[in-house]
Amino acid sequence: MKAMILAAGGATKLYPLTYSLPKPLVPVLNIPVIEHIVELLARHGFDEVMINLHYLDRLITDQLGDGSRFGVRIHYSYEPELLGTAGGVKNVAEFFTETFLVIGADDLTDLDLTTMLEFHREKQALASVAVVPIQTTSDVGVLELDEQNKVTWYLEKPEPGGGTVGNWGNTGVYFFEPGIFEHIPARSVYDFGRNLFPELVRQRLAFFGYQIKSSSFWMDIGTHMS
Repeated sequence: MKAMILAAGGATKLYPLTYSLPKPLVPVLNIPVIEHIVELLARHGFDEVMINLHYLDRLITDQLGDGSRFGVRIHYSYEPELLGTAGGVKNVAEFFTETFLVIGADDLTDLDLTTMLEFHREKQALASVAVVPIQTTSDVGVLELDEQNKVTWYLEKPEPGGGTVGNWGNTGVYFFEPGIFEHIPARSVYDFGRNLFPELVRQRLAFFGYQIKSSSFWMDIGTHMS
């Protein structure tokens, strides 16, 4: 199976820690966070991993190499200009010919990806997002689910006091079918949360939320507040 790790961000929210260190290499328990993610992918049978890069890219490629020490094969996609989260995946669309996973390089989790994949397939979903209950909404995309866990409303990082918002937060862990590329424009800056997900809701497409169980751990390490 194939997966993509989104690692092209500039990590400005973690300055000064990331002045000379890309965010994917920030250590958690003395191990770079991206290595935790690669090991998670390997445990769940993902043996081909694409990683998009931009900021301090050589440090990441030098750290991970070809992926053989993790039991996977790593491929790299360098972006001279950032394409956005969805645009970066669209940029390597030819790499994905069947169901695939996308995860952010700042998502530290032990999520059961195998069970989430089963959910995605049972729902015959075009897109599935892992979600967690939230109380504050300004730092994540928020959404509402119906009784079948279909996403019925989505808004990326609402402004405080912006009115009614959903009860679920986007974790940045996604499963997609290759058909998703029909909904992402080529060679343009395009984002999952700001652009693609609201459009999937508007078109009432098969977009579902997978509720992370309380026994699982998830944290976004992208800010000093994490």
